[in-house]
Amino acid sequence: MKKIIFGTIIGLFAMASTASAAGLTQQQIDAILGLLRSFGAEASVVANAESSLTGGAPTTSPTAWCHTFNINLKVGDKGLETGHLIRALAKEGNSFSDYSTGENFGIAVFEDEVASAVVGFQEKYRSEILTPNGLSHGTGYVGSATRKKLNQLYGCASNNQNSELTGIIINVPQPNDSVALPVSVKGSINGNGWFGNEGEVGTVRVYDANNKPISNTEILVATSDWLKLPTSFEAMVGDRETMSYLETPTGYLKFSSEGEKDDDVGKKFIVPIRFK
Repeated sequence: MKKIIFGTIIGLFAMASTASAAGLTQQQIDAILGLLRSFGAEASVVANAESSLTGGAPTTSPTAWCHTFNINLKVGDKGLETGHLIRALAKEGNSFSDYSTGENFGIAVFEDEVASAVVGFQEKYRSEILTPNGLSHGTGYVGSATRKKLNQLYGCASNNQNSELTGIIINVPQPNDSVALPVSVKGSINGNGWFGNEGEVGTVRVYDANNKPISNTEILVATSDWLKLPTSFEAMVGDRETMSYLETPTGYLKFSSEGEKDDDVGKKFIVPIRFK
């Protein structure tokens, strides 16, 4: 029955013209895309649907927004991670005030309306998020099970760091590696908002699990020709003395694209780490 319903949805979508789609609101478009995802549509199908519904040309591969959720989130949290969460929930058909896009994206706040949307998301995918953890109702807290489902739907190649989507690959350290400060960082960029400029390709900074910066912002120095992609880079970030007064056992590295301030809505990439 599920296959029949999904086939019907695809058939109806195929008959919809760009002209008729032009009258849809963003919330309606997100609802349609959310329905496709809930029936297990491949990312390429969803990407083509989004392009058609917004009047663009279909694409053969998904190059739209993606984000890998590596940090637990709760009411009161704010910043880019919350902004990405809100954007994902908006694609599930939820509507919010003005934090999902535009200039407020980087200062998004995890408020009650976001928690309610998280509850709806958790109960929508109950068998994957709630049931395995012995829960019957959503909690509104974005923990590991909720993040796993978010990453299945919206993650950047599910932590495989597909450079066509993220524009950046981090070779060292790997997600959840145990590190001591200072930590050596190595990787490469491959466009999609990441670019070189005078031998630099971006910045990196260390944060603890409370989203508190615990290092200076360091330059990602190009180690190959910065005019040619992909461009390799390396950096050393953090201070040994910081290890003596860490407040949390885990944290993350936040990478920012060249030319973007740390609090701007620019290209960001996060790698979770554990402190030795």
